[in-house]
Amino acid sequence: MSFADVAKYLREEQGLSQMQLAEKIGISAAGIGHLELGKREPSSPTLILYANYFGVSADYLLGLETEWGAKQFSSPAPIYSKAEQNIIADYRQLNPSCQKLVQDTIKTLLASSGAAQGNKKNIS
Repeated sequence: MSFADVAKYLREEQGLSQMQLAEKIGISAAGIGHLELGKREPSSPTLILYANYFGVSADYLLGLETEWGAKQFSSPAPIYSKAEQNIIADYRQLNPSCQKLVQDTIKTLLASSGAAQGNKKNIS
């Protein structure tokens, strides 16, 4: 995955517009647009701004490692649909007890649908 893809993914995951991100990290909205379209490659200072703001490494931003730090040569992060992105954004706004309720509900739904047999992802 390219920097353009990762940068757009991270911005959208946070529910930010290009203008909002521009204000937060001190780059013009047009500059962010050029980066996300792949019309411009990030400079070292820009990589540092993105890495610090999103709490990721420069290697992750460049598609060289996963968000967990494992080196790789393929996509650094899954691409989520807009609906999935909205669910994640909503989940992150919940307090910890409500997040636990969501996790428990998902586990219950998976177990009752039989999907848990083939999909044993740890939700915690």
